[in-house]
Amino acid sequence: MLFSGLHTGHAPYSYAGWFGTAVAAAGNMVGGILLVTTVRLGQVPHKLAAHRAALAPDVVGTPEDHPT
Repeated sequence: MLFSGLHTGHAPYSYAGWFGTAVAAAGNMVGGILLVTTVRLGQVPHKLAAHRAALAPDVVGTPEDHPT
């Protein structure tokens, strides 16, 4: 319904208004994805360290201390 009003020219809004809304929505999606990705990548070192500690609880030190 909204776009049919745009096509006939009887709508009080324009394509430019819809384009601005689309740009804002795209910006929100990109920003949200980047924010979530950054937070998730920040959690990786802690989870990896916990996983390695669970696999080898008797090993003390860093991987540099114990070359394979």
